[in-house]
Amino acid sequence: MAEQTAKPAVDETALRYFARQGDTRRLNTEIARLRSLYPDWVPPDDPLKAPPVSDPQLDSLWQLYSQGQFAAARAAIVARQGRERDWIPPKDLLDRLAVAETRERLVNASNAKQYMTVIELATMTPSLLTCGDVDVLWRLAEAFAQTDRKMRAQDAYRYILTSCTDPHDRLSTMQKAMTLLPRSDIEPLLALGRSGTDGDEFRSIREGLARNAVAAGGADPKLVVDPSDLRLLGDIARTDKSPGDALLLGGYFRGHGDSTQAEQWYRRAFERQNTAAAAEGLALALIDLKRAAEAEAILAPWHDANDGARKSYMAAIANLLAQQPPPALTAEVLARVVAAVAAQRDPAAAQQLGWFAHYYRQEETAARWFAAALSWKPDDEPSAYGLAIANLGMNRRDMVRSVVNAWGQRSLRIRALLDPALARELARTNPQTGPATQAPWTVGMQQPSQPSQFPQAPVLSGPAPQQPVSGGSAPVAAMLPGQVPQAMPASQPQVFMPVPQADQGQSIADQPMVTERPARRAPTRPRQTAATPAATSAGRGSCPGGVAGGWCLMKLDRPSEAVVVFQAALSAGSAQQRQDAAYGLSLAYLRLGLTSQAAAASTQASQPTGRARELNLSILTQRILKDYQGGRYAQALMALDTRASLAPEQTDLLMLRGWSYFHLQRFAEARRVFEAVAATGNSEAAGAIEAVKEATHSRF
Repeated sequence: MAEQTAKPAVDETALRYFARQGDTRRLNTEIARLRSLYPDWVPPDDPLKAPPVSDPQLDSLWQLYSQGQFAAARAAIVARQGRERDWIPPKDLLDRLAVAETRERLVNASNAKQYMTVIELATMTPSLLTCGDVDVLWRLAEAFAQTDRKMRAQDAYRYILTSCTDPHDRLSTMQKAMTLLPRSDIEPLLALGRSGTDGDEFRSIREGLARNAVAAGGADPKLVVDPSDLRLLGDIARTDKSPGDALLLGGYFRGHGDSTQAEQWYRRAFERQNTAAAAEGLALALIDLKRAAEAEAILAPWHDANDGARKSYMAAIANLLAQQPPPALTAEVLARVVAAVAAQRDPAAAQQLGWFAHYYRQEETAARWFAAALSWKPDDEPSAYGLAIANLGMNRRDMVRSVVNAWGQRSLRIRALLDPALARELARTNPQTGPATQAPWTVGMQQPSQPSQFPQAPVLSGPAPQQPVSGGSAPVAAMLPGQVPQAMPASQPQVFMPVPQADQGQSIADQPMVTERPARRAPTRPRQTAATPAATSAGRGSCPGGVAGGWCLMKLDRPSEAVVVFQAALSAGSAQQRQDAAYGLSLAYLRLGLTSQAAAASTQASQPTGRARELNLSILTQRILKDYQGGRYAQALMALDTRASLAPEQTDLLMLRGWSYFHLQRFAEARRVFEAVAATGNSEAAGAIEAVKEATHSRF
């Protein structure tokens, strides 16, 4: 009898209410709560067999509670007590409301990252910490972890894994633990996993941990991944059809100096899915293995996919060309290499193209590439040395002397080219710095000795020469060896403006460079008007209609007619055709020197980032020229500053900047600019410095 008296009564009102409502989730939560409070309690076999509801008002209170309207439930209790002085609300309902309100506060504190409040509320309300409401347990574990109590967090996760049976909750528990606990604290939790017909319930967690470890090791070469993780991820990568894990393994092994394994994993990823990431990784591994020709061929289709691919492709080209002896390249490979280097303006690859041309005794081409490398990287001593060597090969002593004068104080081997005694001393003390070798970029390539017979020289073109606006010498980037520019008159600096790369196979070299609208050519046939399509078509000769016809006319250097064709194409066709037509129209206006119209045309259709940038640069350059030629030197400097924020300034634009300072009598700034250009061996800048000196002396 005493035993029966000691046994507490269990209020099953809430449980039966949830059963009647068909609220399975809350029913199970209530069963879990009652079991935690009364371990000997046994749930009823059928909660629905409870007696019918005798108190509809109480039933409505439970309904408010089940809907989460806790404030409304308390207000209803107070209202009923006011009406019925003797009515006492069920203790279980009050307890449940108190617990629910505490849970609400705990969740709000957790969301606000008030972790100490979360711990205090959970400690005061242990009835919240049940498998029926595992979200509260997760929040408590997070609070422990975020307050540097990792062991308490581990205990919370361990409680769930040892007490709760729901597979989804158990897996989610491990996923959350992965984000908050170190690997050493996660391993004991993994041991609590259950094995069933589907295998280890936490296998996905183990795979995720291995994947994270390999990714971290790939990002930091100092991190050494456990071999078991490498084996596990390797097993996954061999069976998985996606390339992701193979890419991670390739990155890890390459970062840790094992390029052989890296190549195998990158190739597996590349064969499964030919993507820019897989091609770039495989190419880099092949470069490490000194198989640059394969690297170039694999990365060529993706060379312009992103910045990483562009840099890696330049590295592949430089290593390919730097091989000793230089490889025999097909015309197709050589053409795409030359085009890519010119487009990317990569000084290292341009330098190697210079040595490649020098090897085959194409000295003029070699000199162009060395000069291009110097224009893209003015402090590149190896390219300056190569420029001098190429001009020595053509017996152009004046050009060699110009390079020596500019670089002699910074490079012993360049000075030694005109100083036999110094050359002998360098050869005796350090043969590698003498004039018999070039300075390699990535892979050392000795300047070739004189063989009895050279291989068949490939057809190698230099950088596309930039057409001058009016008479005068070419810029450094396109200057033929031996063409030493004359000093530039202070009133009219020479500027060279490349028009953006056009579609339909046109290159920058195909585009005439203009600063103002050229004089009209005498017509060779009666002029056609643009009033009728027939007249326009007849005037175009063999060029078709539409966008293709516009490019055809541009190639024939007939931009005025191209304007009409591109304007017509803008009003018809697909979005891609309108985009191409707007681009072509901008180029045609630039060709005609109509800067404002070119700017307006560029806004008539959205353009890819690369196109938009090229058009913007060209439009800015034309505005700079017109401002300068109109005597608006301050505006020219403002436009130069805007352009410099988008792309490095070329030598010709630097000279124009210097002359703008000169005309504004900002002589100190002008001199600094001219001296920087003169340091590259530019004789025009030397003449400009003299002009600054004369102007300065005349003032005082």
